[in-house]
Amino acid sequence: MVSVGDRVKEAIDWMARGNLAQALSSVSIALDMTAQRHAGTDRSGHAIRKRFIQDYLWLIAHLGFPGGISPTASDPFADHNVKAGAAGTVGAEEIIDHVVRCGLSRSDGKPSKVAWKKAIALGRDEEGNLVLNEGLIWGLVSAVVFAPVNRSESVPEEYWLQVGQFRMFISELWGRVDLAKRIVKFHTGLEVP
Repeated sequence: MVSVGDRVKEAIDWMARGNLAQALSSVSIALDMTAQRHAGTDRSGHAIRKRFIQDYLWLIAHLGFPGGISPTASDPFADHNVKAGAAGTVGAEEIIDHVVRCGLSRSDGKPSKVAWKKAIALGRDEEGNLVLNEGLIWGLVSAVVFAPVNRSESVPEEYWLQVGQFRMFISELWGRVDLAKRIVKFHTGLEVP
């Protein structure tokens, strides 16, 4: 069986090649596996992933949405898999889970309706694609790596992760959510519970 560490390695390798769709697919599988561990279950699903995303939104958003993101977004989602609430807003965790579902179902041949940019945090393009910052993939990778349930995972020694100004070997970061909280506090001044 392919491990979470193997999927993280794949995601990083795909990012190095500039293939964000494949990177998203690999990290989505790793996140799904991690979310199951986090929930203490062997089944996958929207609620399981959403809970993990909510618990690590502080880290995912720090890396994936430059300039920050509101807990809800007023975005006219055309995708039927993302439902707006009564106020016409969609929770950030719903948007992120939608992106992860796109990564998990990429093999079905349907277009993902996700476009990646370096200079935008969240938006829509003229074709109706959800536009996200490439850093979101690194935010998902980071959430998987720092999650305590992945403490026993591994990748080759030369793989590293950059969180803000800090560049560290992943082999030293597995399960170290305490370090992620310190890094986010260093950059934002905010204490993460």
